[in-house]
Amino acid sequence: MSDAGRLPTLAQRLIRHVVGILVLTWLIAGCGIVWVAALLMQRAYDRGLVEDAFLVAERVASDPAANGGLILKLTPEELRSVLFDTTESIYFSVKNVKGDFIAGHRGLAELAALGTPDIVLPAFFEKDFLGGRVRAVTILCSEPVPIYVTVGQTTRERDAMLVRLAAFMLAPLALLLVVLVFGVRRLVNTDLAPLEKLERDLLRRDTRDLSPVQIRSGVRDFVRLGDSFNALLATIRRAVAAQREFSGNIAHELR
Repeated sequence: MSDAGRLPTLAQRLIRHVVGILVLTWLIAGCGIVWVAALLMQRAYDRGLVEDAFLVAERVASDPAANGGLILKLTPEELRSVLFDTTESIYFSVKNVKGDFIAGHRGLAELAALGTPDIVLPAFFEKDFLGGRVRAVTILCSEPVPIYVTVGQTTRERDAMLVRLAAFMLAPLALLLVVLVFGVRRLVNTDLAPLEKLERDLLRRDTRDLSPVQIRSGVRDFVRLGDSFNALLATIRRAVAAQREFSGNIAHELR
């Protein structure tokens, strides 16, 4: 086999290059779509966490007899109503600025590293808590006294929703990519068909046949290639005719 047999055809190279660009564009667009969807979904969930934290803070009242001088005025039924979610688990914790635990789930506020100099409230964080991944926010309320309120929510449903949303958005793009790949392949093969036909015609042609080749194509480069090849054949025909005429004259003189 010659080296030419191992080289890719022009159609194959064009298809690889164009398909490679399409796949790269699809990957970039897909990553961008997923990133934007995750960002918007995260902002929506974070807004809900902040609202829940302020709802809990509104129910904190002063009580000198209570631990830390504060009490959470919420019955279990009211608490379930305030922090209600059908699919996720919601946790909360209330502490005063001294670190005294007021109400809620012990340890949740400690995950937020309260009291560090560089913390900016409201502060969001995502860590493992009670055996699951929790997205939480900590706010600082000044009434009736300065308190830290932390509300956290598990992320199982959020992550599952993000996966479904990404699948719904990427599936049409994947289908479009497949259509584009087949379309590009068909168009490239169609445009290069006259060149392949020219190759087949030349391979089947007799060595003494110097008649012009016929190339029909909508691509100017292929038409110019055919014209250049026909010009070469015309030059060869003239050279052969001159050679024959010269040989005939020599034979006539010898006779």
